[in-house]
Amino acid sequence: SAVAAPQAAPTVHQALDLLASATFRWCGEAWSGVPMEWTVQEEGARHASSEPADGQPHWSTTVVLDLPRLGSVKVGLKLSGSSVNAQVAATQAESIEQLRTGGIALTQRLSGAGLQLQSLQVESGGFGA
Repeated sequence: SAVAAPQAAPTVHQALDLLASATFRWCGEAWSGVPMEWTVQEEGARHASSEPADGQPHWSTTVVLDLPRLGSVKVGLKLSGSSVNAQVAATQAESIEQLRTGGIALTQRLSGAGLQLQSLQVESGGFGA
């Protein structure tokens, strides 16, 4: 029987977790000096018998970043077919205003990708990374 190299253990553990829970988690750096946590999950995947009413897969993703100019930012997206609902939280008041202002550009970019932004909620948030 073959044994995996010790360096492969985190990757093997992540793959097994993905198969068991339909959830992908990753922690690292988005780019140098910018910590990031990312989670992707298929909604309802834990219950194979609970098929969404519209027959479309439902996905959610959450990204937490600690950005140099915006501070801590958490973005949550829920995707169902071509519809997107977004929640954004930031810890700095100036960042919240910048993120709200960027809502129009986000709507346009999603539309260009064939997605429709159903809702965008930007709020203050003290959240754990």
